[in-house]
Amino acid sequence: MKKQNLNSTERKVYRELFINRDDVFKRQDNQGKGYYDVHETLTDEILFNPKENVGSYQLDKNNKVRYAVLDIDLKKDVYESQDFNIDDWLPRLQQQAKIANSLLKAKSIDALIEFSGFKGYHLWI
Repeated sequence: MKKQNLNSTERKVYRELFINRDDVFKRQDNQGKGYYDVHETLTDEILFNPKENVGSYQLDKNNKVRYAVLDIDLKKDVYESQDFNIDDWLPRLQQQAKIANSLLKAKSIDALIEFSGFKGYHLWI
């Protein structure tokens, strides 16, 4: 489900889980190549607008986080190479995600592995 299709209760839960600050956020530039800081209130109209790409800060005002995401994927020059085939890489990347998850578990840290949808995996902590 896309975040713009959430009902009001789901939007509230989304904010509670993922938005640590609402006084500053990142907005994607017009070329879609980068993000810049916006020092204004992150409203629902901005956050849930399907035409906006925004990012939120994981650190709150006390420098604490509620979650972390470990991104295990390929460098851009690998997946942009002429002979690139994602199927050659996904088993290796999945193994790396499993190794990272095992290391976290050894430290009593729970994580969930998620396929990122293209070139790798995420570990949600």
